[in-house]
Amino acid sequence: MRILQRDCKTALNPSKLPGIDYALNPYRGCSHACIYCYVPDVIKIDRSTWGNFVEVKRNLPLV
Repeated sequence: MRILQRDCKTALNPSKLPGIDYALNPYRGCSHACIYCYVPDVIKIDRSTWGNFVEVKRNLPLV
């Protein structure tokens, strides 16, 4: 499992879920790799890499 750091442009992201205007996601990635997970398809990432990394948004408190 790789733990990486990255910068982000904004702290909040628009949400398409009903009743939720914005979402706060301090991480990108996952360490579980559940076979039923929908996220790799939504963010268009290779499913074979999903579950092998977590990216920490290091500048989140500043944006």
